[in-house]
Amino acid sequence: MADNMFAGLEVEEGEDVEVQAQEKKKKKKKKKRSKKTREELRKEEMSEAELAKENEEAEKEGGKIAELDKAEMQPLTADQDKKVQELKESILSDSSLPLEDGHIKVWLADTQPFKRFLLARDFNMDASRKLLVDCIKWRHQFKPWSIKVTEIEPCLRGGHMYSPTFDKQGHACVYMRQHTEPDPTPDDVAMKYMMWSFEMAMYKMLRKTDGQRYKMVWFVSNSGYNPKYNRSMKFIKELAHNVQNYYPERLHRCYFFYAPTMFRLFWNVLKPFLDKSTRSKFTFVHGSNAEVERFLSESFDLNDVEDHFFGKKPSDEWEEEEYYKYCVEMEKEMQAYYADRLDEINNPGKKERLEKERLEQEKKEKKAAKSKGKGKNKRKKEKESTGADNA
Repeated sequence: MADNMFAGLEVEEGEDVEVQAQEKKKKKKKKKRSKKTREELRKEEMSEAELAKENEEAEKEGGKIAELDKAEMQPLTADQDKKVQELKESILSDSSLPLEDGHIKVWLADTQPFKRFLLARDFNMDASRKLLVDCIKWRHQFKPWSIKVTEIEPCLRGGHMYSPTFDKQGHACVYMRQHTEPDPTPDDVAMKYMMWSFEMAMYKMLRKTDGQRYKMVWFVSNSGYNPKYNRSMKFIKELAHNVQNYYPERLHRCYFFYAPTMFRLFWNVLKPFLDKSTRSKFTFVHGSNAEVERFLSESFDLNDVEDHFFGKKPSDEWEEEEYYKYCVEMEKEMQAYYADRLDEINNPGKKERLEKERLEQEKKEKKAAKSKGKGKNKRKKEKESTGADNA
């Protein structure tokens, strides 16, 4: 499916009315996806032995799927919790860091970042601190949370990556489809798109689970994979570096679907750039329809999963304009949320004061209304009494 990079262009003044009508129609048009059946897609896959081998290696490196990510759900030990507080105090007292940056201030107001960076380095304080310091500097410079949808519009309209739903535990699910035609998007825009997708998924999890879940699930379709239509190894290496160093402990699981042998060659080149913990979270999905559906149903409501990925939700059409509008609204919501959080941090107790003032005002209004009601009743009785006397 080719990216429609021109769907959002405005028609210049003076053009034919019919052309304008066609442009409007084009905006509403649905993008059709591949109609290949699962069986046809499977013919392009690696052999069962190759797929099984990759999953076996992942399990050896990280353990069974059920054993992964326990740290996200289990409370820290007393010693670990102490290290989280030590790291937090060390970072927040470091005057060399850009701690006055509004978003950095909001980001570090919670203990979760300190916990994640310690987990990423097995609670080694020095290694964790270095990783977090580098990340703070990168976030201050790159500002991934402030990327505008207008900067990545061609990518958003392409429909190759989007985050529509969650798994049963509240992890944000991101769908990704490999390019099957040349992708004209420059690398810097594509990288912004990846970072924006991470930030948006993180924000959605924050709001849905109140920070209880902070890891993403990726569904990656490799149908029609061809390296010449996707990113260079230089880009992939930079992406792997950014994910591991600036978004540690953000990946819950990544599922590869319809992986052809050519993708295996690419995967073997990429794997050395990923640490063991990260590699262990990648699973090559294969088996009969029933087997895959049973496997996925343990973690997902199949009604929320696209049928291309063995769910029950139709995925043969792409509502380009609707999704773009949704992203615009989500951007506004996210920026408003962070602005409110920064205001709360800069003005401690303001929220409580405003709530107290609101309740007091409400109480006054009720009292005034009650007093007014009593006055009306009194005047009514007086009038009735006067009328009776006159009679």
